[in-house]
Amino acid sequence: ENLKRLRKELERGIEAYVFSLSSDLSPKKYLEEWNQASRLDHPVLILGTPQVLSLERPDLETLVLDEEGSEFYHLEEWGSFDFRRAAELIAEEKKMKLIRADEILQIETLWKAQAGLIEEKTPVLTRLQTNLESVLINLKGSKEEPTLSWLSPELIASLRAADFRNKQILIFVNRKGYSAFTICHDCGRSIVCPSCSVPLVLHASSQGKKEFLCHHCLKKSEVPERCPYCFSWKLKDYGLGLEKIELELKKLFPKLSPGRLDREILKNNKVPENFFQNKVILASELILSYPEVKFDFTAIISLDHLFTIPDFKMAERIFRLITELKGRTRKKILLQTRFSENSLLAASLAGNLSQFYQAEIKERE
Repeated sequence: ENLKRLRKELERGIEAYVFSLSSDLSPKKYLEEWNQASRLDHPVLILGTPQVLSLERPDLETLVLDEEGSEFYHLEEWGSFDFRRAAELIAEEKKMKLIRADEILQIETLWKAQAGLIEEKTPVLTRLQTNLESVLINLKGSKEEPTLSWLSPELIASLRAADFRNKQILIFVNRKGYSAFTICHDCGRSIVCPSCSVPLVLHASSQGKKEFLCHHCLKKSEVPERCPYCFSWKLKDYGLGLEKIELELKKLFPKLSPGRLDREILKNNKVPENFFQNKVILASELILSYPEVKFDFTAIISLDHLFTIPDFKMAERIFRLITELKGRTRKKILLQTRFSENSLLAASLAGNLSQFYQAEIKERE
């Protein structure tokens, strides 16, 4: 989507010399565009996903890494391969000018700019200005009234006040399925895929029927009544999932028919026609693939599970994710958490890039 927007803005007057290469094209069309972009005698402007770094032309002189802080340059399936490092090596080898651009650059890039290792073309922002109302909700509750639902009283009140008829509302859940894992309370073992031994994710249809799905090999299986290891009845599902929030919403608001955006409902990677006309949309990170779609009110159910992932760049990912969701929101954003004292979440909601950067550099040192 961003490539389409870029091409529309940049190709005026040079339409015959602009090429855009992405998986949106069929393999045949991709190859035709690639060959023409490689062989045309006239200077060209090439827009594309990171794979275009391997396109060979002797006259290429400038390489721009747009959205330089995006995690999509990093491919785990390629053995932690990072296209940004590839771009550095290619630019160095071919004596090309390398430009890094983004609203939130990588922490390493900001550090290099401050150290004078790379030239700063525009002043680095210290605060991302916004007129949004930002609310942080503590999901812990109290000892007398612990919060058992993923929908806090404050969120429910905000949803009622938003008036579903007149507002566009996004409910953001960063996990697919109904719940992340299922455990037997007697033997303590997690129910795993028999083929690849990863925890099975519980999924629920709109009719309430549940089944297990392995997110690694995509194998489906029925939900057993008893534990497959000790035959106990005491199976309990845990964790947050998009489908669980959908069912909770429908219990609270029976007349509501929210649209759900995740890989399970996309057909041929296309959203259903008129999908974004739904007043309430439940979505995973896929919503960030549609930059034109804006919401009056955004509720982030929880990002707490991200803190458990052993990745030293996770704080950077969380800051960027919240910032991107703020960029899709017009009036109010609400974030639920059990870590309300965490300074990262407060800095992210406030858009305080300077505070986040200083804390992150100290942590990395």
